[in-house]
Amino acid sequence: MLGPAIMLATWLAAPVQADDGRHVIETAGSAVVPSVDVDAGYHSNIWHAPTGAVGAPHLHIGPSLDAQLRREDWSLDLDADYDLRLYTPGSALFQHSRWLDGAVQLDLDAREGRPVGFELNADAQVDDPQEVPAHTRLRGALDPTAVFRPASAIELRLGGTIGGEEHRGPYDLSSTSALGPRLELGPTWEAKWRFFPRTAVIIQGGYLLNQRVGSTGTLFDIMGGARGRLTPRLSAELLAGYGSARINGVPLLGGVQRLLIHARIDADLRTGQASLAYRKDHADPHITELVSFHRVEGRVAMQPWGRLGWELAASGAGEVYLGTVTRADLVAKVQPGLTWLASPRVALNAGGGWVMRASSDPSASFSDLELRAGGTVRW
Repeated sequence: MLGPAIMLATWLAAPVQADDGRHVIETAGSAVVPSVDVDAGYHSNIWHAPTGAVGAPHLHIGPSLDAQLRREDWSLDLDADYDLRLYTPGSALFQHSRWLDGAVQLDLDAREGRPVGFELNADAQVDDPQEVPAHTRLRGALDPTAVFRPASAIELRLGGTIGGEEHRGPYDLSSTSALGPRLELGPTWEAKWRFFPRTAVIIQGGYLLNQRVGSTGTLFDIMGGARGRLTPRLSAELLAGYGSARINGVPLLGGVQRLLIHARIDADLRTGQASLAYRKDHADPHITELVSFHRVEGRVAMQPWGRLGWELAASGAGEVYLGTVTRADLVAKVQPGLTWLASPRVALNAGGGWVMRASSDPSASFSDLELRAGGTVRW
């Protein structure tokens, strides 16, 4: 459902204006922006099956609420989304409609700009995972961070994360899947020195403990580099470092797999934005203990014709899965989209996407074509 989502997200993030220039729902230092997405779509392979693909149309309805509260030295943001996906009533697929998907995210930033500050990020979601589309995934995480600013150019962040994930299904919350639950816990840290007004040297790292039934995994990483604005219209990030992963004390990564690279360039164009990113990293994908990957992503979003804009996003990745599941995949995605801002509160969009996964495990290979058209209304 990405399509022109980034373009729409930028539009939705702007304050909703009434005829007198004020937010539609606003009080002093706060704003509430409700919206709803409605679109009709089609997937050519809803189960991501390697053969015998089943295609079907569906209706998507997604109400959301964005609430912001601002005070002198603290802020609070709340985002809540509900995603309803309905297949054709009376068809065999109607029983697989998604009734329970949604997400809530809370961000607190206290004592902004003070020598000592505090941040808290919390989120919870229910969705259908791309890796296992016939299941329901429950996720939740809590990330507290203490921020120290001993000087105007120096910032030190000490934090951590605690979270969990479980797959249930298919398509309900009443049965536990064979994937089982996962608990993750660990510290994170980052040191930043701004040596130019908009450029900083960064050193960051973290340690993550993943606990499953029958196995314990650990992830460690440390990276350093720079992030900042090169020109008024061009910003960049380049970080490199070292990472390791173990399952029950046994190392899973070796040689060049331990090298981590994050690189990104963002450009503000005359009528839009463009970005290009490369990431070499590893993560816990839940379906197994570890995935080591390379990923290249590019995106262009333009608004050259007043209210009419277009977007094109593409990515390619090489993934190596290690642990209980062992395989190597190549993944490609292309996502075009069009958006027409019919009024300050209504946007119409059309788009879709194509995704292909070629795996050394034939049962994991698939391709899927998505088409969709609809609109977004906000109040």
